[in-house]
Amino acid sequence: MTLTRSFIRIYVVLCSGLAAMLSCQAQTYSILANFNYTNKSPLAPLTQGSDGNLYGTTEKGNTYGTIFRMTPSGTLTTLYYFAETDGSSPTGGVVFASDGNLWGTTNQGGTSSTGTIFKMSSAGSLTSVYSFGASTNDGSAPAGNLVQAGDGNLYGVTSSGGSDGCGTIYQITLSGTYTSKYSFTCSTDGGFPKGGMISAADGNLYGTTSSGGSGNYGTAFRFSLGGTYTVLHAFGGSDGHVLNAGLIQATDGNFYGTTEAGGSAGFGTVFQLTAAGTLTTLHSFTGTDGKTPLAALLQAADGNLYGAADGGGTAGYGTVFSLTPGGQFTLLHSFTGTDGQNPAAGLIEDPAGTLIGVTFGGGANNDGVVYSVTYSASAPAINSNGVVPVYSTVPIIQPGEWVSIYGSNLAAQSATWNNNFPTSLGGTTVTIGGEPAYLWYVNSSQINLQVPDDLSAGSKSVVVTTGSGSASSAVTVASQAPSFSLLDAKHVAGIILRSDGSGAYGGGTYDIVGPTGESLGYKTVAATAGDTVELFGVGFGATNPHVPAGQAYSGAAPTISPVTVYINGTAITPSFAGITEAGLYQLNVTIPSGLPTGDVSLEAAVSGSQTPSGTVISLR
Repeated sequence: MTLTRSFIRIYVVLCSGLAAMLSCQAQTYSILANFNYTNKSPLAPLTQGSDGNLYGTTEKGNTYGTIFRMTPSGTLTTLYYFAETDGSSPTGGVVFASDGNLWGTTNQGGTSSTGTIFKMSSAGSLTSVYSFGASTNDGSAPAGNLVQAGDGNLYGVTSSGGSDGCGTIYQITLSGTYTSKYSFTCSTDGGFPKGGMISAADGNLYGTTSSGGSGNYGTAFRFSLGGTYTVLHAFGGSDGHVLNAGLIQATDGNFYGTTEAGGSAGFGTVFQLTAAGTLTTLHSFTGTDGKTPLAALLQAADGNLYGAADGGGTAGYGTVFSLTPGGQFTLLHSFTGTDGQNPAAGLIEDPAGTLIGVTFGGGANNDGVVYSVTYSASAPAINSNGVVPVYSTVPIIQPGEWVSIYGSNLAAQSATWNNNFPTSLGGTTVTIGGEPAYLWYVNSSQINLQVPDDLSAGSKSVVVTTGSGSASSAVTVASQAPSFSLLDAKHVAGIILRSDGSGAYGGGTYDIVGPTGESLGYKTVAATAGDTVELFGVGFGATNPHVPAGQAYSGAAPTISPVTVYINGTAITPSFAGITEAGLYQLNVTIPSGLPTGDVSLEAAVSGSQTPSGTVISLR
């Protein structure tokens, strides 16, 4: 069941919180390194490796482009010089995939001179994985970054080619198998995408096209891994046009992006887009605050959006700016040329909370620079009743339970555990009743953690500590605090076992239970009478054997107190209820006959404590 449980973890980490967005404070600009002819004119954002070094590409270094590494102290090392046969103009940058390799694309070169996909090992060996033009309508001139989706494969876009000549969406497996997944039709879909896609919390891919669509000004789109393409918004000109950059998804669940032109002054915009396609223009550039933003935005650990405009500002060489999700704009830096010019790439945030970017030109050699912007963070704060079991609003927690804390300035950076049960993550620590908690995920507005398992019942103090101060809140500890894990706002996470091998996951051994189809962004199947379903949640009480918090666990530890599941009010006794993985409970139930179809209420109770209402299971 590893795939399913990993899948559930993604949704626990990304569950929506009561995000408090702060206006930015003091910033400091510094040049970290100057590029020269060897590594010249970067167009893509950097990527940070687990070794602490930064990795990136230059478009023009040594004629055909390079891959480089930069140490935290600013030492640049060329890792690879492209020769036109293996690709040229790597404009999309590099990303680390789950196989440990750096993956990227070149916009030109290769066997057909229309671009390549490459990977580089940790030892620095480069392999040209695919050359575009190898098959009919596979696309040409790949643009933007690659992204690894929930199925483990990498996805990208080409800015031209395909059946309509307007570009394609493609998949490349880690073993090197290329599949063209979709060809853009300019008049309806939009076309000529210039920015990469993102894998969003719902499992779908989201991106933009630079032109085309019903208004011929570009579109924002959603693409499911099953192949369904949906236009979310067709730009009309006044709300911006020419989308050079992709989207980001912020902690509020909305998408944010930039347009290169359009808006009230014609110099580009920053916009917010809901998953339903509602667009709000947050800022129109005037020229003095920047113009022609070409890069994707970044949401930093303080909750604000940060970006770069390629032009404008006091000297006309571009700017760095911040924006709250509510639309409060702050100009952070105007480039002068000597400190860099034309920041065409987006920013990243390092573990210390420093924002790092590159410029295409300027600096000591007029070949571009690596620069940093730091900002001051405020002391943390915990929301009222902001300490709750995951997917619950009831401020009662159980020892050993997975719990969320909501507030502001809870961490200086976003960080996720690496299966080592840390008590410090991203510069943040949490104690409950004086005992250190085990941190799973932290960002500015949310912490997910496992509660210490030796707490007694009663009111306990929760203390969050960062480098900027501490915040405390009180929470009630009880012997049970049940809550179901969810796939979205209401569908309970679970799987339907398939003994005949007909399932969509786990080599055919199970399906994910949900509305039949792909309405959640991946394949789900409604359960029917007789199906054995495993439901997942937290807080169902003590088990025998006891499973200690802060330790890996794999097995079956039944609950001491009996658990009852209610489907549409019908009481069902699970054949098993207990912990199967650290802090994660599993309830095995067989769906009885006589229940209605569709989304049906699902709750569970243990020793008088009940899961929050409003959750459902899909039946057919």
